[in-house]
Amino acid sequence: MNRRTIKVFLRDHWLLLAIWSLALILRIIVAIISKGYIHADEQFQSIEIVFRKIFGYGYVPWEFQRGIRSWLYPGIVWLIFKTMLFLGCTRIETILIAVRLFSAACSMITVITSYFLGKLFFSKRVGLIATFFVAIWFDFLFWSARTITDSIAMNFAILGVYFFARLLKKRQKKGSAQIIPRKPLVFEAIHGLLAGFAFGLSFMFKFSTVILAIPFLVFLFIERRWKGALFSLLALCCMVLVQGLLDFYTWGGFLQSPIEFFMYNIWTGGSSAHGVSPFLAYLPLMLDAYGEYFMLFLLFICLGIKKDRLSLYLLLAVLFYFLVFNLIGHKEYRFILPIMALLVLFAAKGVLKYPSFIHKKHFQKQIYGFLAIVTVGFSASYAFYFYSFQPARQYCDAFQFVGEQEESEVLLVASLGAFFSPGYTYLHKNIPVGYFRKSTFNYFMTEFQTNNTYIIIPESEYIPNFQFYQDSFLHFNITLVKIFHGTHPRFDEGMYVFKNNL
Repeated sequence: MNRRTIKVFLRDHWLLLAIWSLALILRIIVAIISKGYIHADEQFQSIEIVFRKIFGYGYVPWEFQRGIRSWLYPGIVWLIFKTMLFLGCTRIETILIAVRLFSAACSMITVITSYFLGKLFFSKRVGLIATFFVAIWFDFLFWSARTITDSIAMNFAILGVYFFARLLKKRQKKGSAQIIPRKPLVFEAIHGLLAGFAFGLSFMFKFSTVILAIPFLVFLFIERRWKGALFSLLALCCMVLVQGLLDFYTWGGFLQSPIEFFMYNIWTGGSSAHGVSPFLAYLPLMLDAYGEYFMLFLLFICLGIKKDRLSLYLLLAVLFYFLVFNLIGHKEYRFILPIMALLVLFAAKGVLKYPSFIHKKHFQKQIYGFLAIVTVGFSASYAFYFYSFQPARQYCDAFQFVGEQEESEVLLVASLGAFFSPGYTYLHKNIPVGYFRKSTFNYFMTEFQTNNTYIIIPESEYIPNFQFYQDSFLHFNITLVKIFHGTHPRFDEGMYVFKNNL
C-alpha cells in the first residue's frame, strides 16, 4: 500500500477511525480505573480460582468442585497472572488491570463489528451511528472491563452473527443479471467456517450464548445456503470438540462442563435456586440498566424495524434469544448482553430515520446533533452517578488493608458468606477468615480473642446495629482502625475496619 493509497483511505474513513480510537481510549481508561466486581461470578469464577492455582490458597466455588465451568477463561487469566508476576508485578490491583485490558481488547470486536453489521443490514451511516453508540455508551464501557465470561462471550457471538448475516445477504442485482461471486463455494466455506469458529469461541466462554446461533442456522437452511450452514456446523462442532478435549484434560471427562451446565441449569432447574424472576423480567432489567434513556432507545428501535428479509431475520433471532432466556426462571441482565448490541442496530436505523419526518432539511442536522449530545450526556451522567465503574471498591480496599497488616492473624467479616466477599485474592494473606452475622459475632470473638483479629463490617450492617456492636466492642476491647467511605449508595457502600487490642 503506497502513501497515496493510505492518504485516500484516511480521508475516506477518518470519522470511523476516530470513533474506534475513542472507543479504545475509553476502554483502556475504564480498565485502569475499574476495581472490584459487580457479581460474585466475576471474582470467583476466574480471579479467585486462578489465585488459588498460583498461590496455593483461596476459595473454590461450587462450580469448580462439580466441574460445571470451562477452564478456557481461567486459563487465559492464569497466563496473564503468570506474565505479570514474571514482570515483577505483585500487587493484585496491577495484575487485575492487565486482566481487564484483555477484556477491553475483546470488547473492541463488538465496537468494530457493529459498524459492519449496521452497514450490512441497513447502510454505512447506520453503521457509523451504531459503532459510535457502542463506543461511548456507559453500559458497553462498564461491561468491557469486567472479568466475567458473559461480557467476553458476547463479542464472539456478535462476530458470529456478522458472518452468518454475510451468508444470508441477498446477492446484489445489476439490471436483470445477478452479480454472483466468482467462487461461491469458497465464499460460503470461508464465511461459514468463520461463523462457526466465532460462535464456538463464544460457546467456550459462555455455553448459553450458542443459543443465538440456532435461528441463524435455521435461516440458512430456509434460504438454501446449504454449504454455508454445513461449514458453520462443521466449525462449531470442531470448537465443541476442542472444549471436550479441554474438559478431558482439566476435569477428566469429555465435554463434562457443558453437560453438567445443561443438567444443572436446564434439566434439573438448579438455576432457580439462585433466584426466580417473573416472565419478561428482562424488560425492567433493561430499563434499570438504561434508565430514562431506555424509552428513547425503545422508540428508535421501533422506528428502525424494517420489513426486508435480512433485518426480519435479525429481529427474529433477537426475539428467539430473548424468549428462551425469559423462559428460564433465573434472570440476570448480563445474560442478554449479546442482543443488547444487536438492538443497537435497529436503534441506529431509527435515529437515521427520525429526522426524515422533518420536512425542513436545515433542521435535520440540528436534530442529529441534539440526539448525539443527549446520548453522550446520558452516558456520562449514568457513568458517574447512576452506575459505578468501581463496584465493591471499598470492600476490596478493606480486605487489602487487613492483608497488608503484619500483625493480622484472623479476619472476621459481617457477610452472608465467603462468596459475597472479595476473597483471598484481595486479602493476599493466608489467614483464617470467618463470616458472621449479628447473632454469631460474640461466638467468633470468643473463639479468636487471643489472636490479633480484624473485623470488617459494612455500613448497612453497622449503623442499624450500632448499640449492639458498641457493647460488644467494649466487652472485647475492640477499637475502630479505619473507615473506607462509600462512593455509591447502590454499588459501593462504606466499610468499617476494627481490631481487638490484646
